[in-house]
Amino acid sequence: MSEKREISYRTRLIAAPIIAFLISFVLLLEAIRNTYALIAMYIIIPLEIFLVLRYLRIFRLSTRIYAGLIVLLAVVLSISGVYTHDIYQTKPVFSGVLNDTTRVTTSVTPYAGYDQSFNFSLFIVPNGTINLSKTTLNIRSPSVYNVTITFSEMHAVEYPNGSALIYYVTDNLPAGIYSYNFTFNMTTRTDYTGQIPGPYVEHYSGMFGVVLTEYFIFYFLPMAAIFVIGLFVARSIGNSQRRAAGGSNGEKPK
Repeated sequence: MSEKREISYRTRLIAAPIIAFLISFVLLLEAIRNTYALIAMYIIIPLEIFLVLRYLRIFRLSTRIYAGLIVLLAVVLSISGVYTHDIYQTKPVFSGVLNDTTRVTTSVTPYAGYDQSFNFSLFIVPNGTINLSKTTLNIRSPSVYNVTITFSEMHAVEYPNGSALIYYVTDNLPAGIYSYNFTFNMTTRTDYTGQIPGPYVEHYSGMFGVVLTEYFIFYFLPMAAIFVIGLFVARSIGNSQRRAAGGSNGEKPK
């Protein structure tokens, strides 16, 4: 291989993973909150990496495998970082109508953090009379924490129109990934907000590790398997076509 061709190959060898990474990162970032689009990415991203490597004439199988796996790993690391950052920046509010009559809005602030106070709140706009004294809050984290807070431990603000704000503040949640739910009584029934995610009580690095582990299992491993299997299938098809072409020209297949 001449020096000029060697430089060209090295340039393509550097450019191909970078281009494949940028495209894959954008595709996965846009699809990660859409279940149907995300399912399609399991095929589209490995195919896109293959096409980029092929277009830039990276043909050696081992090089394609290494480049593809590096790209996928870099994408998963980057997406994990973005998602972890989003967790610590987001302030989600969950709203809904219970039994077609009572509107509720719940939140926990901050949504993620460590060694700080967390405020769980429930705002109720009832259609009828609400019995605030029956309100409870359950906070749980699998194998870590499961506590039900009674109304006597909460704070409440009642408004003239019948609506109410109920909140509870705690600063002693151990590290873990939590969910919570409020239960409250109307005149003739008990309403339940359903299990709501949050908060994430963890250091940033610890949460990044949690997210990375999940993404590695659910994104990297299946995409890497599809990519590598696809490479071997493509090589097998290419070899078969070359043998068939050699046979049709009267040559003995190699």
